[in-house]
Amino acid sequence: MLEISHIRRFAALTTLVAALAFLGACAEERLHPDDVEYRKDENGSELLYKIGEDMPFGNGERAFV
Repeated sequence: MLEISHIRRFAALTTLVAALAFLGACAEERLHPDDVEYRKDENGSELLYKIGEDMPFGNGERAFV
């Protein structure tokens, strides 16, 4: 009986940790105007970059500005 109680506690704790990790990973990143800058590419188009990054913001994924 004692072993079943430990197994249930372990399962509940594992589920809680997994749920918190999942929710933390799904949070969207919010940037402020001080965190981004516009740079011109070779065609003269202005692209939005996160300061210090080499790829434009939202490159390869859907981004809302």
